[in-house]
Amino acid sequence: MALTLGSWGSQAEQSVSLAWDANTETNIVGYQLYYGRTSQSLIDTVDAGLQLTVTVTGLNEGVTYYFAVTARNSDGLESLPSDQVSYTVPGLSLLFTPASGPEDPTGLRFEAIPGHAYEILASEDLQTWVTIYYTTPTVSGWREYTDFDSPAFASRFYRLIRH
Repeated sequence: MALTLGSWGSQAEQSVSLAWDANTETNIVGYQLYYGRTSQSLIDTVDAGLQLTVTVTGLNEGVTYYFAVTARNSDGLESLPSDQVSYTVPGLSLLFTPASGPEDPTGLRFEAIPGHAYEILASEDLQTWVTIYYTTPTVSGWREYTDFDSPAFASRFYRLIRH
């Protein structure tokens, strides 16, 4: 069986659709999808019945999930798992302070993928926004930006826009 990622819902839905090829045995009575946050620990399951697709919902932003599927026959025996596929749920941005004091700059971390531009805007009053960072990544991965001006403001708000 080959497990493949299909199209997934919007970022707000936090879901992914998966599909696989039918097992060629004639006595298959169902498929079980296994998934988890590490490739060694696929502890969550979805009983797909005889369906060859399933949508997994309730996924957390910024987390990578690993998936594998098995087939179950009429004797109750389960096949070996398929090759694993992984999926990182987009949409998470994090604020952090590189050090620990109030005079330290604020950092932002977000996942970026090629084909999009990312813009960080800052505001003191949630009315006027100023672009403080802009990037067009050529490879997927986490991006970090440190706002060294942040200690100069009594309050500072951030907005991340994906174009």
